[in-house]
Amino acid sequence: MFPKGLYVLIIDVPSTKIAVGRLGELEFSGRYGYVGSNQSGGRIKRHLRKGKVKRWHIDYLTEIGKVVSVVTMELGKGYEEDLARRLSKKFEFIKNFGNSDCKDDSHLFLVSDGFFEEINKFVQESSEIPKTQFFK
Repeated sequence: MFPKGLYVLIIDVPSTKIAVGRLGELEFSGRYGYVGSNQSGGRIKRHLRKGKVKRWHIDYLTEIGKVVSVVTMELGKGYEEDLARRLSKKFEFIKNFGNSDCKDDSHLFLVSDGFFEEINKFVQESSEIPKTQFFK
């Protein structure tokens, strides 16, 4: 159903404090955007399931929150860190969330004004010509 490439999960999270793996106890409240890579084609579908074994940081959040939409970009994995770095310059983030295999600050951002526009600019400026899709 979902194309291979990058994705941003948009997740509504109630005000809560939860333990997230090695990151420890974190507070959440509001709408977040999580940047990930779906190169095998099945990652997004997994994120949408409840009751799964918690393997990644995002599993803790998708268990208590609701994924309200998914933005997909048919771009290679190399763009994942670039998008996360760009978002970290403009949006509040949870340090070290979801980026244990990358060298950026985070892959989880608080969604605020201009968030989707920034993703769109990133896609337009990429060297590839990707298809971008929004799923609800």
